[in-house]
Order: sequence, then C-alpha cells, then structure tokens
Amino acid sequence: MVATEHAVEHSSAALNPGRRKSRRKTPQEIEGFENVVLSPGGQVDVKNISNSGILVETGTRTQPGSPVQVRINMAGASHVVKAKVVRSEVATVDAGGIHYELAIAFDETQDLIDWSDAPAVDAPAPSGSEIPSDLLPPDNAPIGLRFACTPNRW
Repeated sequence: MVATEHAVEHSSAALNPGRRKSRRKTPQEIEGFENVVLSPGGQVDVKNISNSGILVETGTRTQPGSPVQVRINMAGASHVVKAKVVRSEVATVDAGGIHYELAIAFDETQDLIDWSDAPAVDAPAPSGSEIPSDLLPPDNAPIGLRFACTPNRW
C-alpha cells in the first residue's frame, strides 16, 4: 500500500465512524486494561479494541486468514478469545525492524468493554458531500486506492 492510500484509508475511517461494524476504544479508554498477547505472536501494542475485534501493531508477520488466540488481560483477569487475522500490512520500518498492523476479528462477539460512557448510538455515516473532496479518491483512481477508502470491516 502506498503512503497516499494509507493516509486516505485512515482519514476516511476517522471521518466515517458510523460506518464501522462496532464501536472502538483505545486501551487508555478502558478501565483496568493491562495488555494483549497473541498466540502465536507474543505481546502486541493495541491501537483499538471493540467487542468484535482488535487492531494491533506487532513485530511478528502474520498472514491474513491465520487463526490466533488473543489473550486480553484486564483488571487482573485474562480473557482468551479465538480469532482470525483479517488484514496485515506493514505499519513502520525502522532500526528495530519491520512492524505490522494486524486487524483481527474475533470468532464470536465479546462483551469485554463497558460502553456506558460511550454515546448511545454511533453517529450515522456522513454522505459523500460531507467528506472533504481532497480526501476522496478521483473516480479514475486505481482500484486499490478506491477500495482503501472503506473502513475496517471487522
């Protein structure tokens, strides 16, 4: 994925939170959150989590479709969830090596996150006219760029 596609994907998802399958929270927004460990894969950096999946960054390359177990450690308890990697892409390359961003879908919806402090209903997706035109790809853009504007579907 080229930098332009990556920027459009993340900008579009940020502008369209109502189009996401599930609401998400960052680890800092979850009371008692400790860490997440993938098996295989080890401890990961969590970007966000929902009741249907998790977005993480890791130094371990994992192919889409790979089954994983996600151990979520919260408030002194461990919750083990069976899941599948649905997206894997290079997040960064630095002196420490290659880091991958993994979108992981849980096999079954979980009830791990307290949503009482979240809005009662996700905001509806804005229409195309509400998204700044400089963030939308042109109609003649390569197909990969056009599809990069869709939010995570896990």
